Amino acid sequence: MNLKNNLILIYYFLSLIIFSFFADDNSYLVENIIIPYIHQSFLGIHFTLSVVIIIMLFLIRTNKIIIDCILIFLISRIVCTLIPILYIDVLNEPIGRLSVPIIALIAYYIGRQYTGQINEIVKINIMFMIILSIQTIYTVVNMTVPYDYLYAQYIKIPLASSNLIAAYINPCIFLTLASYHGNLIIKFLFLIISFITIILTTSTGAILIFSFMILIIYIFLNQNINKRIKIVSGIILILSLTVFLWNSDSSLNTLTHGRSDLIFNDLEGFYNNVLFGNGMNYENRGSGTHNILIDLLYQNGIVGFVLYIIPLTVIFSRIYSNKSIIPELLGCTLFLTAAFFESLIETSYFNYSNDMIFWFMAGITIAQIKMKNIVL
Repeated sequence: MNLKNNLILIYYFLSLIIFSFFADDNSYLVENIIIPYIHQSFLGIHFTLSVVIIIMLFLIRTNKIIIDCILIFLISRIVCTLIPILYIDVLNEPIGRLSVPIIALIAYYIGRQYTGQINEIVKINIMFMIILSIQTIYTVVNMTVPYDYLYAQYIKIPLASSNLIAAYINPCIFLTLASYHGNLIIKFLFLIISFITIILTTSTGAILIFSFMILIIYIFLNQNINKRIKIVSGIILILSLTVFLWNSDSSLNTLTHGRSDLIFNDLEGFYNNVLFGNGMNYENRGSGTHNILIDLLYQNGIVGFVLYIIPLTVIFSRIYSNKSIIPELLGCTLFLTAAFFESLIETSYFNYSNDMIFWFMAGITIAQIKMKNIVL
């Protein structure tokens, strides 16, 4: 494997390690984290790492820099995000929030340069999934709070809290299911441990997304999966639906509880600044509507909405148009699909670590399609 690919693998490995074990002392998470962690904000460290890797890739390049239409749209979105600063009086941590679209651009570019085997990326994601699972299970085992409606609020690890833990693990499960070709018993253990973690987080939305993704596998991707994957995914589907139905609080009303007001507030804010929105800022109104489409309109207006949706559409159209030609892409397809569906019901978007992972995997996937000499 060449130096460039090694650098990209090291970058992704270190990124996930930093996300998994670093936590800012000023974060609301810290006071409830049970597992050992490093008392340090990961943002500055990771952003510096990203810039260093970009420079090194530029120095060792053997051909011209790859710039595709997706990169152009991501650059345009950064510019669009800056425009509201001209007319919004007070922005909540504008620099920190601006780092999110910037890291999305950097991560996509780095992933886009990868020309190695997808199996190496899969292994790193599995490592990440198992680390989060172990951290979560250890936290739950050592918690002293009773199992009630407040239980999930105490499940916090350096990376995230309960619902977002499940939002990170869900895509990795489907990547493992489709693209890990090692020992079947080990694969099954990985999936069981991760699925147990999702159950422990009591994230109803994650369980629903999980079940929906299994149905997608059966309905739309049936011809691309072997019998063993069908059996394993079928068992997991039955288990997930059983847990969902067993939980007496699980209902569509529960999923939308308290969010309708947030949606209407965001739409009202969108009407005030239709073209470029209100910036990546929520002032005192929490973390958004739990829906990436509504938040896009509020934060970036119609222009920013289009600049974000077009590259997403390009990515998914290229993936799905080539999935039968390149079977190795099935895992990446499911990973990105699950991550996007999570963003429709959870605040797993416009988040530094999540956006870095999503856009890096998008870049990896597009690079794999290009490497297979498929016409884009």
